[in-house]
Amino acid sequence: MPSETTSESVCSPQMFKRKTPTRPEGENLELGLENTAGGGLLLPTGCSLLNLALSNNVWGGYQSGRIANPVGDSHAGKTILTLTGLAEMACNPAYDDYLLLFDDLESAQSFDIERMFGRKLLLRLQEAWEEETPAGYDEYEPPDTIQEWYARTLRRLQSGRPFVNVLDSFDALSTTEEQKRSQEMASGKESGSYKMEKARWASEVLRVISRGISNTKSLVIIISQTRDNIDPIGFQKKTRAGGRALEFYASYIFWLAKLSSIARGEGVKKIKIGRNVQAKVTKTKTTGFEGDIRFPIYRQIGVDDIGASLDFLAEWSPKWQKGKTISCEELNLSGYKMDVCRAIEEQNLQNNIKIHLQEAWDAYIQSADLGRQRRF
Repeated sequence: MPSETTSESVCSPQMFKRKTPTRPEGENLELGLENTAGGGLLLPTGCSLLNLALSNNVWGGYQSGRIANPVGDSHAGKTILTLTGLAEMACNPAYDDYLLLFDDLESAQSFDIERMFGRKLLLRLQEAWEEETPAGYDEYEPPDTIQEWYARTLRRLQSGRPFVNVLDSFDALSTTEEQKRSQEMASGKESGSYKMEKARWASEVLRVISRGISNTKSLVIIISQTRDNIDPIGFQKKTRAGGRALEFYASYIFWLAKLSSIARGEGVKKIKIGRNVQAKVTKTKTTGFEGDIRFPIYRQIGVDDIGASLDFLAEWSPKWQKGKTISCEELNLSGYKMDVCRAIEEQNLQNNIKIHLQEAWDAYIQSADLGRQRRF
């Protein structure tokens, strides 16, 4: 067997109509999708460990009514992780009322959506694109400027329907002022000095829409790029587009970095099949957790949620043992990691793994408990 190695229009909040999303029933409630503490639903990030890092709940990481900001370098997995989260929503009846909209501003998304994320997500995305296409236009086009995105977001909020809007990425948004300067330069006119209107617009836009997002129980995921690679060891903060507005208005911020490549084979037959990714959570208003989690992403299957879960379970769960192989007597599983992953898929044990993972995460968090009484 081949070896595997790691080598921005003004409006008041009263304009927003509130529409309560469909709440999960039966089994979905047992899976903890309803966030009784914050109200609304928890929405999945695409990775169970990241769900836990953001909310302490294995079934969902983002609380509805919030803004999230994944930040990272190219090839760090920002897009594939976010699309995985959308795919999980498309497959869950708890999110049937939600409009799922992915804005590929960079025109760089080349995934085969149906093959990688399933037909349900493809149909939900197509539904959103058709609904968002203005009369007289043949197909949907993402917004070019922050002002255009602002206007579209306001219209969605006024409709009252909850939505999830992924903006990939904020850096690709221009401004009407910037476009005007470009036209002047093209015609040979003086363009003037560089302005900071994008940061100013970002502050106004996020301030105005945040209340509407909360009232409609929606979720806006704004992906940010970095120009340089993020140091996976120090994760020193980088300047990103939008000034400090995203830092202030986003409820969830995490930085993604590629740790290493995953390859199969030896020598000239070695083929890179994926990469190991680290997510460092620097802000979550749900729990206050700060720390990092790791997960692999494979070219063939995307985010390996099971594989990442097994690595964590082997370290923190007494039900799992790891040596040259990994085993769990309770689930009658034993073998090399990839074989155990296949067995879990074949036997449909994914939910069992999530339950074990929740228990292990609780133990991980408890290990840092101060052992002191609360003041109130």
